[in-house]
Amino acid sequence: MKIVKITIALFIILFIFQILTGIFLFYEKYGFTVSYISNHILGNPDKFINPKTVLGLIEIVMPHFFAIFLVIFIISHLLYFFKIKIYHFILSGITFLAGFLDIISNFLILKISSSFAYLKIFSFLTFEFGIFLMIFILFFNIISKLNH
Repeated sequence: MKIVKITIALFIILFIFQILTGIFLFYEKYGFTVSYISNHILGNPDKFINPKTVLGLIEIVMPHFFAIFLVIFIISHLLYFFKIKIYHFILSGITFLAGFLDIISNFLILKISSSFAYLKIFSFLTFEFGIFLMIFILFFNIISKLNH
């Protein structure tokens, strides 16, 4: 049982590190303001920032689609080993939707309006909180199962 607890602890530490890294990278790349996000995607000649292209966004988006949804699938799948409650499904769905909206918000900002930067900020924070909450639930389900 000790090796299982160590493995679980390492898994939790890895994903907590991923969450913190994601927040840090988002802050460094975009900041948490609409103007920084808009400048990054739409460009700003005064700051020598080139606008993104659809092709450039697709090159960024495709690996993120795979990685984000694989992480959600894995964590959601691990929750099936425990007594499933409706909020597990709801939380997985909300996290999935937030990840999807975070990714496509770049295209919405580029092609429709910079106001979609609010959606980007909200969906990113919702996604990160959802992943954190899913890991938290998983951690306490595993610990309670090991203690019984």
